[in-house]
Amino acid sequence: MPEEIPSFEVSDAIVEAGGGDLLRCFQCGTCTSVCPWKITSSMRTRMMIHLQQLGLEGYEESELWRCVTCRNCVQNCPRGVGIIDVVSSARSIMVELGSLPRSLQSALSSLRANGNPWQGDNSVRSNLSEKIGIPVFSEGFDYMFFPCCTSIYDREGEKSLKAISFLLNKSGIRAGLLPSGGVCCGDVAKRSGAIDIVTELHEKLLTEFDSLNWARPIFVSPHCFVMMKDDFIEQGVMPLHYIQVLSRLIEEGILKVDKKINAKVTYHDPCYLGRWSGIYEEPRKILRAIAGENFVEMERNRENSICCGGGGGGAFMEVRPQERLAVMRVREGIETGAQVIATACPYCMVMLQDGILAGGLEGKIVVKDVAQILVEAVSEDL
Repeated sequence: MPEEIPSFEVSDAIVEAGGGDLLRCFQCGTCTSVCPWKITSSMRTRMMIHLQQLGLEGYEESELWRCVTCRNCVQNCPRGVGIIDVVSSARSIMVELGSLPRSLQSALSSLRANGNPWQGDNSVRSNLSEKIGIPVFSEGFDYMFFPCCTSIYDREGEKSLKAISFLLNKSGIRAGLLPSGGVCCGDVAKRSGAIDIVTELHEKLLTEFDSLNWARPIFVSPHCFVMMKDDFIEQGVMPLHYIQVLSRLIEEGILKVDKKINAKVTYHDPCYLGRWSGIYEEPRKILRAIAGENFVEMERNRENSICCGGGGGGAFMEVRPQERLAVMRVREGIETGAQVIATACPYCMVMLQDGILAGGLEGKIVVKDVAQILVEAVSEDL
């Protein structure tokens, strides 16, 4: 920042909370131009950052909580400013002041009380083994299977878990659930600025991971995958996303695709699997094996994919139907002529299915997990 601009309390607090990149922003406006909300609303990322730099009121309004941490702004910023870190740091200040959206307050309260953001009963998590067919981890297992809260407490998410578990079991992958049932990875809390909740959840997970001698984890959610990769990497254990595992099983001939599906399929890139993790080709390899020429791309795909709107606490926020990113994304899927939108993230599943309902698009397209489609096409004789 130029020397003539004094230090302000707001910007100092954001920097101290971990948003040091705030001072590197040159206000070029690229972030605003590439933000997906710019398509459906008047999101002004540059203005929010500018107000924070100057220590002025207004930065804590709708733009701060509208951010879905899709990482498109970071990917395109010419100075590589960690805008999401700045947003999360600013949010942490608001959390300390008790000033945050009511719907997000409810999610964070549930995280404290129940270990998940969906007001879910812990007994569902502890009884998950019988429901989805994955055993509890025991000695001799190679992998720890970690389903996310959304897939556990959402009805459609449970279907995805059953499909993934079927494919892993039939392929001879020895993976087991956490004996306690586990708790949330803390993604919602971290992106919302509730760092104390993240610390509490991670202490529980670290204790249990340690008791399992740090078996390599397979994650269902890209959000869990990123959280563990970023926060637990010092343990020397590289996590896997289930899409990576399934892609390898097909490549090695362990999973044999004996029949092509007739439906035309398109793929929605989850932000945390794509822009955050660089996993673009593996899901496409699976879908090409399943659908062949019936696999089609949406115009905006890979690093240019549009967010479903579920990240950064977005799944818990109230957004008018005409502004929902998921509605726009579903329409883009329909434009390809596809009958199915495939994806590989529990948040994306929930948000896109909601997009079909909110957009009045029932009967025009359906949303399925990549694993669900693979189950339809894979040989029973493995």
